[in-house]
Amino acid sequence: MFVYFGTVDSVGHKKNYQSDKYYQQLELIDGYVGGVLEAIKEFGWDEDALILLTTDHGGIGTSHGGDSEEELNIIWGARGKEIEPGKIIKEVSNMSIAAVVLTAFGKKIPDYFDSKVPDGLWN
Repeated sequence: MFVYFGTVDSVGHKKNYQSDKYYQQLELIDGYVGGVLEAIKEFGWDEDALILLTTDHGGIGTSHGGDSEEELNIIWGARGKEIEPGKIIKEVSNMSIAAVVLTAFGKKIPDYFDSKVPDGLWN
């Protein structure tokens, strides 16, 4: 299952990525994410689920696309039965997602991929 909440990015573009409106939208979406996690638990999928949560990018003012820390740093989280809760892994990017998903499905990561599984993600 893939769930995308695009309003956070829309608010960043319209109101500024560091504005109160942006952070209010993050709080709203946090509640929605909580609802999705609760539904996964209610359906009994919690034991086998690999949950990846990420923002697609950061931003400065009302734009993004550069190579500043504000634009490149993202929120990236993972939860699953082989992932240690609370563990902090430093070298993670959006590109990591493809490798993590392939690995979770027992597939080989193609040699031509730049995507890598972050060191220390799996127990």
